[in-house]
Amino acid sequence: MNQGIPTRDMMVNQNGQITAIWLIFFERLYSIYSNASEGNAEAFIQIKEIANQALELAQQNQSTHDSQQKQIEKLHKLVTDSVAGFATTQDLATSNKRIDQTEHDIQQLQKALEKLKATLKDSQKETKDKLSNLQEQINNITLNYILEAPIDGKTYGRKDSDWSEIVVVNLSFPFFLSDGVRQNIPLTSDFQLPFFLSDGTQQNIQMVVI
Repeated sequence: MNQGIPTRDMMVNQNGQITAIWLIFFERLYSIYSNASEGNAEAFIQIKEIANQALELAQQNQSTHDSQQKQIEKLHKLVTDSVAGFATTQDLATSNKRIDQTEHDIQQLQKALEKLKATLKDSQKETKDKLSNLQEQINNITLNYILEAPIDGKTYGRKDSDWSEIVVVNLSFPFFLSDGVRQNIPLTSDFQLPFFLSDGTQQNIQMVVI
């Protein structure tokens, strides 16, 4: 426990798995249990303090994974129950029994943590499989229904689900000069006939109603 509690580290990553630094923390806590000598009151006081701090941090982080939160609370309960009435050196028989029970409880907790990790791993794989299947469906739709426009120098636009050629139309107004020569006047892009008043002001005439 030289590194203390990883207060600045997230307990659960974005995949719903417990982070490596917190796994190391719990393993070190288990090591203190395993190495604690019989009737060593100071060691168990230290363990209880660490467990209390771990629970407080877990609650502050508000882990989104309910199963993992329950495992942490179970660890806190095991430690608290074991330390609360722990015997002194004057009652070694009772102390040894409580130590054995604590070790058993920790082993059960370790198994529960391993099971939790396996469950998270399976859940992550199932999610990846679903995403892969969805991506495959999208790719199939893209290949079957979204076709590229023909490459032949023409201009195309979408009409329903098919490509249609866009034909550019330039309209003009037929005009005949006094000598009978025809001279068309091109309309503007919005189909208006350019017209100028006697004062030089331009006032176009709308020729096509859209």
